[in-house]
Amino acid sequence: METSGHGFARVIVLIATAIGCGLAQEAAPEKHVKDIRAEQTQEMISASPLCQRVRTDGHGYMHKREVDPATLEKDLTALMQKSDEVVLASIFRTQTRALSPSGEEVIEYFDVKVLRTWKGSHKVGDLLTFAMPWGAVYCGIGPVPIRGAGNASAFTMTGGFDWETIRYAGPYVLFLRHSRGDETQLLPGLRLTGGDGMQGLFVVKYGYSRECTGVWPDSVAKCSSILEASPETVAVRYRRDPLKKMYEGMPVPSFLNEVQALADSLGYPSQTGTTK
Repeated sequence: METSGHGFARVIVLIATAIGCGLAQEAAPEKHVKDIRAEQTQEMISASPLCQRVRTDGHGYMHKREVDPATLEKDLTALMQKSDEVVLASIFRTQTRALSPSGEEVIEYFDVKVLRTWKGSHKVGDLLTFAMPWGAVYCGIGPVPIRGAGNASAFTMTGGFDWETIRYAGPYVLFLRHSRGDETQLLPGLRLTGGDGMQGLFVVKYGYSRECTGVWPDSVAKCSSILEASPETVAVRYRRDPLKKMYEGMPVPSFLNEVQALADSLGYPSQTGTTK
């Protein structure tokens, strides 16, 4: 280990540089669906090594990822404590499928408007984007055909067929955290907190509601009123989620009250209000 003045100065410079890079990375703007689409055009996806292999092999590629049971949280308290963001989110504003940073998986990005926050840095009215390890991309050249794309597509299925594919309108209560370390090669940015990116999404309304888009004037307050008096029940889409047994079928107002009480007990400041 160097102990000279020059050696010490060099160490200080290296530390300062590392801290500066870390701060620059932390301060990087959040990417949304439009940014992902601009970065990953159909031409770029088709030219990727994964898609080149798909075309060379002449048949579609499917990767079935198993969910490690150890990554599934057993109660809502643990899920909230391990989350960086806990929000009531609007219906999916827009979404897109893309290749993961590793280039070997397909992931899906979702844009939502924040309608209420229980934990995290996002405010009511913010556009929030998260990703899930699931989806398919077309690997062919030219426009995506209406039929027959299966043999020229790459698929990722996390959890196999245990993920219910019924399309709900939302809104949703989302428990999200930032990917760390090697996780960023699969899901950059925000991901569902548990279950290898599959646990932490609770559907709190099934039918489309204009008020719960977070777009129209006073829509946030109107959506809150709708949900607080909703006769509907919570749905958990991942069948192997331990929390499905606890919350599937719970009245939506009761679930929202439980999330609020939990945030209060843990000292997390919540926020309701109007959109920006």
